[in-house]
Amino acid sequence: EFGMGLSGCRVFRVRPVDMDGTAHTPALVKIGPLELIEQEWRAYETWVKNRLPRIAWVTSTPIIPKGSDWGGLRCELVGGGIFEVQSLADYYRQAAAADIIWVLRKRLFPIMGRSWWLVNRAERTFRLQSDYDRLLPVNLILTAAAPDMSAELPIIHPGTSTFADIHIGDRLRLQGFQVAELDPGRRMLTLNLPPDSGSQPAASRRLRIEQVAQFQHYQVGDLIDSIDGLVTATRPAMLAALAGHAVGEEVALDGDTIPLPGGGRVPNPLRRYQTILHDTFLEVKLSTVHGDFNLENILVDPDTRDVTVIDFATVRQGHALHDLLRIETEIVTKLIPEALSQLSLGPESIRPFYHSLHQAAFGGTPQPNTLPHPILEKPFAVLAAVRQEARKCFFNPEDHTEYYHALFLYLLGALKFRNLDEIPHAKSTAFFAAGTVLELLAPDFKPARPAAAAAEAAPSGKWGRLLAAAGLLILLAVALFLFKCPPEPPEQISNQAVCELDRQAAITLREGPAAYDDLPAYFAAANPALYQHLAAVEEAYLASEPHKGLTYVWGAPGVGKSFISRNQLRDRFPGENCVVKLSDLFGDDSNLVNFEIVAKPDLMTVDGQLAFDSLPTVAQSRDYQLDTLLDAGGCRIEGDKLVPLVIVDDLDEVHTESSNLILRSLDRLVLEADLSQQQFLHVVVLGRTEGFAPWYQNAKRNDDISPYLSTYWLDGLELLTIGDVEFLAANQLSYTRGEETWKEMVQDGSAAAHIEAFQRALVRHPFLTYSARTLAVATMITDRALANPDDTELELKSFLFDELLRRAAEKHGRPLAGDGQYLRILEEIAVSYAGAGHLDDAGYFNVAAGDTVPLYEQGRPVDQVLVSDVLDHSGIAVLEPASYSLVRYRFDPVWVHAHLVELRNQRLNSNHAYRPCYQ
Repeated sequence: EFGMGLSGCRVFRVRPVDMDGTAHTPALVKIGPLELIEQEWRAYETWVKNRLPRIAWVTSTPIIPKGSDWGGLRCELVGGGIFEVQSLADYYRQAAAADIIWVLRKRLFPIMGRSWWLVNRAERTFRLQSDYDRLLPVNLILTAAAPDMSAELPIIHPGTSTFADIHIGDRLRLQGFQVAELDPGRRMLTLNLPPDSGSQPAASRRLRIEQVAQFQHYQVGDLIDSIDGLVTATRPAMLAALAGHAVGEEVALDGDTIPLPGGGRVPNPLRRYQTILHDTFLEVKLSTVHGDFNLENILVDPDTRDVTVIDFATVRQGHALHDLLRIETEIVTKLIPEALSQLSLGPESIRPFYHSLHQAAFGGTPQPNTLPHPILEKPFAVLAAVRQEARKCFFNPEDHTEYYHALFLYLLGALKFRNLDEIPHAKSTAFFAAGTVLELLAPDFKPARPAAAAAEAAPSGKWGRLLAAAGLLILLAVALFLFKCPPEPPEQISNQAVCELDRQAAITLREGPAAYDDLPAYFAAANPALYQHLAAVEEAYLASEPHKGLTYVWGAPGVGKSFISRNQLRDRFPGENCVVKLSDLFGDDSNLVNFEIVAKPDLMTVDGQLAFDSLPTVAQSRDYQLDTLLDAGGCRIEGDKLVPLVIVDDLDEVHTESSNLILRSLDRLVLEADLSQQQFLHVVVLGRTEGFAPWYQNAKRNDDISPYLSTYWLDGLELLTIGDVEFLAANQLSYTRGEETWKEMVQDGSAAAHIEAFQRALVRHPFLTYSARTLAVATMITDRALANPDDTELELKSFLFDELLRRAAEKHGRPLAGDGQYLRILEEIAVSYAGAGHLDDAGYFNVAAGDTVPLYEQGRPVDQVLVSDVLDHSGIAVLEPASYSLVRYRFDPVWVHAHLVELRNQRLNSNHAYRPCYQ
């Protein structure tokens, strides 16, 4: 057995043996709670498989005994398990420093760096709280109390900005948090921010509530409507108690600095962690990280010096330094205390050790003779190698403060781990190390230099004064130069890659008639698989075959989903059907349902202080009932019997909380349909992909629905000929004007003028040939083309862009194009993913769950918003439906990407001339 981790899982090296005694090659087996095993399997499939070479790979799906709460994974070891392997901690204890560094530099770092850490992207306003809060003890611990709805209790919700005014003994009401962990033994829930509050992948505000009544009713992923509790511990109180226990009563912890037992003082970590966690913004790089890179999860073959990495349950996107910071923290808390104990040195010895390490890693050359004893040379050399690798991941390789800010939180967070209580002075070493890191972060900190060298460097006497005066004159000259010569304008971001996408998407129209004489035929030609599927459903109904099924139809904003709902489904289905239009039932017709509808913030800043919009949602999820939606949609016939075809439209126009509830209940409806009583039931759900994604990815989703579920991406109609263009123009004008008015326009000749202008616009502006495939855009062009026939590319794109944002504002309350703050956010997103290395041939770019863009006030960043939150429901972007494990977006139409890049260039440089994609 390898060292037991903190998660409750156990890892063994096993040798399988057949019943006849034949032995197989050894393998790695992990056994643990079912949720953790399934979580690791999903992470392995998403982040590790086919991406991380020379690392242990899982050889089968999780093994889950029927009815068990436990499961197992089997992994194949590097080298076929022929040789014995050790944890990196055990290998460290018996290997020479040179061997350990070779393993790190030649094996571990190249594999992890090239595949994960060095494949990164910049984040310029990264707040440590968003990715590091989880390292510290939970924010609050409460004991559950019986609900008293008559009491006016302070409400704590995911948007609560601070817990500073909450004290032990306070009674609170928690609302809107998500269950992250369960502890049946203590009937304890660990709560965290729900995904739609900006918590993916790493933002964290954990709370723990104990002695929960009806504990068995909760599952990981559930949202808490409301739960009352009495505060029994706060984070400041817990950290103060942990620090006091670690360093002993003789060390005073109530000042800005703390005395070290051997002399000297360092800044008090308990006075600084809140500021660093919540108020520090950094420029960093984000990448895939392991998330639990402890010394027991890195296995080494001492003979071949090959490495294996295990336990992928916490793999995610985050700060690229996470895994290297974890290695340093492990060495400081587990291996250095062992060495100090052998030398009878106190934990305060970490301060001179860290000063020398700083000089070696970030300030100059190592000086081994400054170490108290040669036994410390091994951890010194290993940590120097770790920091050298970390420097490759710095945003600025010359700025070590990024590393120290994050290392400080790792070291302080080590106080919470109970396993370190078994290692003498482990926690006190970590605490004093955290104080030393603060000392190294101080702006006026200068590494000590030998006295002789300092004397040589210091100017003295008359010549010294002359040199000082000369230095002042040089500074004055530089200042005058900068005053007379304004700074260079900001760098122009290239639009070459995004313009190339725009041009590739354009269609060369040819002469010829329209391919079809009605719009459904065009949609059928563009979506053959979907139409064949719907035809098969109709045939099953006509044949009176017992049937139940569920179909998701997702597509871009305005592509024509409502047209399909109305024309292909409702009007053409041969039997009774109904439409549950969620935008109505959660809006003007909310009186038709028997649960309360409220507006809930949707796009919010990471700290929850500013909301840009809101979407309707069920006020209390426990009150939600699918039956009331079905009744309101007229889905009942012959008493309680459902119509054979149920159509649910506008899924993306309700809040994620409600879309999850709706999709979950529709799954259950289909699964529980009794074909002996209900001979035919098919449900079709339509909406943008982001409306489906949270439920489609949800670990609680029942895989039993898979045989009944079909998913289709709805493409817009194709325009290949001038006849196709004329047909589309006539169709859209007839629809928007109404048939009677359109007949009059045909008679008086104005219809021909509109159609000709529409056609001329598409020929003149190639980007319209693919943009008009979206019915909403085609409608925008019809009047504009006639009224403004001489539009430039910039003028036409600006008009369409504003109209797309106006449509999104009407649908989702998003700000209009005139909102400078929102427009700046969109521009920053476009610029961040504008390079050729970010984009595939279709214009999609990967967005990590924690990717953010800054929010500015008076020219300085004050907060940030998640990229995925902005793009979802923006009305100018789509989420690729086929890659929920790797989240990918594309601006839609694709010319929007290049347009936003140029708007950003113009905003930052008034002399910048808009660069069109077509000359």
